[in-house]
Amino acid sequence: MRKKFENEKKFDKSLKEAQKPDANGNISVDALKNFVLTHCKDAMVEQKLLKRDIESFLSSFVYNTYGSTNASNIAPLVFTDENFLANKMNHRVRGNPPPVEANGDLDPKAL
Repeated sequence: MRKKFENEKKFDKSLKEAQKPDANGNISVDALKNFVLTHCKDAMVEQKLLKRDIESFLSSFVYNTYGSTNASNIAPLVFTDENFLANKMNHRVRGNPPPVEANGDLDPKAL
């Protein structure tokens, strides 16, 4: 991904244009997988990337119960150094809020 996109801002912009985040800024695991597979297709054909590489990349994000992750956290994780990444993976983070459709029966003013 670093070779495809020059910097974090270009990657983030491309991701958010290709896969529109929901109202909470979440992107589904399927949408993220499609984005990654689209941009890594050539590397997979040339066997520079394997299925386990893609699976490892997708597993490094925190997903909520509905299978979504915060779209704003994807680009910084891709363009970070390995020392920061090792420390970040040892830190537990809460999942993102559920999609708006799951809270359809709740009154937003009561919250």
